[in-house]
Amino acid sequence: MASKHIFGGLFLVLAMLCACQAACPADSPYAKLSPSHTRCKDDRGTDIPLTTADIKAIVDKHNEVRAAVSPPAANMQKMVWDEDLAETAAKWARVCTGNHEGLYIDRAEPKLPGVSIGQNMAFSSGFSGMMDAISNSFKKGWLDEKADFTYGQKTSKAVGHYTQMIAATTRLIGCGMADCSAVDNTYKQHKVCNYAVSQSSYVTPYTKASSSCSACPGNCVNKLCDGCPVDKDDCGTWWQYPFPPCRYPSVVTNCPNRCGLCG
Repeated sequence: MASKHIFGGLFLVLAMLCACQAACPADSPYAKLSPSHTRCKDDRGTDIPLTTADIKAIVDKHNEVRAAVSPPAANMQKMVWDEDLAETAAKWARVCTGNHEGLYIDRAEPKLPGVSIGQNMAFSSGFSGMMDAISNSFKKGWLDEKADFTYGQKTSKAVGHYTQMIAATTRLIGCGMADCSAVDNTYKQHKVCNYAVSQSSYVTPYTKASSSCSACPGNCVNKLCDGCPVDKDDCGTWWQYPFPPCRYPSVVTNCPNRCGLCG
């Protein structure tokens, strides 16, 4: 089965734009973020719904991978499903471009002001489940990139799917799939997962420690930080305004509640 995988986390990637865009209503929160937002585009494919079991499997697999990092992580957050991220990811899958959005703002979420959204994508010539993209013995899956990743060391190998999966401050995930066979004869199925927040490093995606959870502000469950900390008054910055932008990783770390990452 032919396949390809791409990731979005650190660099802006030019996307193939759909020739026909459906303008969002002027009062749409997505149109206010960007007139070319993913939610404002026309579908070119059809949705492949995820079941409750699919969603649980996706989240469980991510948390399993996050808990198993080596060296152990001091600050690895437990990941949870987010329906807004899932709807935007599913919409982008249905647009069937075969690439990431050209601008990060085009997949931003109104309820997560300033938060950079990461993205993993996969494509296949046949039809299979989302777990096929994450790890599959018949082709290169996102998790298979672990073999090319060494904490703290730069590499020329593609590891961005895996490092997005183990980015410590990433707490929310939402995914979707689409049948794009009407417009893409090579890769008929498009799979997309969006993450909040986006990874900020391919080299050190989390803080290493001698034991897991050593920097968790609250509970530690199965080697993952479970629950959000109380926001710091200054969000750990010298920002002079009432609230610093959530596009900065240190702000997300110190003020996850204000940045909308705690539900």
